[in-house]
Amino acid sequence: MKKKEEDQGQSVVAILFRDCDGTRSSPRSEWDDKRNSIVYGFEKAGLRTGVAMVPKTKSECWLLCAVQEDSYRDCGRFEELSGNDSSEKGAPKKVLQKTLGEEGTSELLRDLIHNGTIDPIRIDMPSFNVFKKDLEEAIRVAMKE
Repeated sequence: MKKKEEDQGQSVVAILFRDCDGTRSSPRSEWDDKRNSIVYGFEKAGLRTGVAMVPKTKSECWLLCAVQEDSYRDCGRFEELSGNDSSEKGAPKKVLQKTLGEEGTSELLRDLIHNGTIDPIRIDMPSFNVFKKDLEEAIRVAMKE
């Protein structure tokens, strides 16, 4: 990223995305450990505008907040879903597909964001809120550099 900044002559905000993928048997510190590892990597590389994007447990949980029947309410509960895709009771991908009535392809999700069905500003979940706060801070730092 440093090279990209030099080539472009401006600050760059880098986002490293990684699902937490935790299961009920995972250690409670798993999300913190994954996020902190990414943050540490950015710090070690000297990139002050690096952002860890670590949904708990998977990005589908963030999307479920918006598309559930009672949109944007009580969304923290989705962070308790299993990160195991083969879980019959609550794999986020399966719950999202059931909620949407079809597979949550990137094209469909893009369209839902563009038409306002999914409004990222309204998503209120612990792991999403950390990501939003970190992204806002990285943008502030980038604007000053």
